[in-house]
Amino acid sequence: MYTVARERWLMERRVPQGLLSTGYALLFMGVVGFPVVALAGGTTSLLVFFAVTLGLVTGVAFSSDPIGTEYRALPMLFTSVTGRQFVGSSLLAATVVGIPLIALIIVPLGIVGPVGFGQTFLIALLGSAVCTCTAAVATMVGLGVERFNYAPVPFFFTDVPIYAEVGAAAFLRHGLVLTIGVFVSIPAFVGTAPPIYEAITAYGVPTAVVQIGALLLTLLLAAIITRTAFRAAVQRFRDYQLR
Repeated sequence: MYTVARERWLMERRVPQGLLSTGYALLFMGVVGFPVVALAGGTTSLLVFFAVTLGLVTGVAFSSDPIGTEYRALPMLFTSVTGRQFVGSSLLAATVVGIPLIALIIVPLGIVGPVGFGQTFLIALLGSAVCTCTAAVATMVGLGVERFNYAPVPFFFTDVPIYAEVGAAAFLRHGLVLTIGVFVSIPAFVGTAPPIYEAITAYGVPTAVVQIGALLLTLLLAAIITRTAFRAAVQRFRDYQLR
């Protein structure tokens, strides 16, 4: 039976494995993302940046390496849970932490600033959607790695090794996940950037319509990619079961 206790255990196991991915996400968004958004200017776009960053970080933290996380227990895992349960647990672990964290940070910032309650709610929802989407994509990509590509490697502050990919393959895999997560967010960044929405408002379109439309488009894109990645991840889990 798939219990809450098992889900808690899965979350505890995923945290150490996701530290490296979290570091990559923070480094990428801090070094590349923040300067680009800051140059474009705008309070709304900065709030979008923080929401997306939180979504990416929490998404990869709990879902970036499903095979490595469960490597020692894979035979038992493949005979005790279904693909939908396993992939769903990955998304649940990310959203249980990510959604409250995003709401606690983004909502106060938006209400205190000049963004407004309506757009603040959409931006918080956007961060949650990015979190879920990133978790689904990370699980899908991670389940595409063959079991023989993993090897025991030492981990910080412990004598117990973890199983991970060796070489540049893991770095490329993390890069792919982050690229898709940022791709999902592009409409929100574009629509809330002052140079873009000011050019559109010159044709008589209200600023709020441009920004809200961009946020809604991003939510739709995130939903489509999440659904697609979820179904692909479930199929990859089933393929693992058949081997």
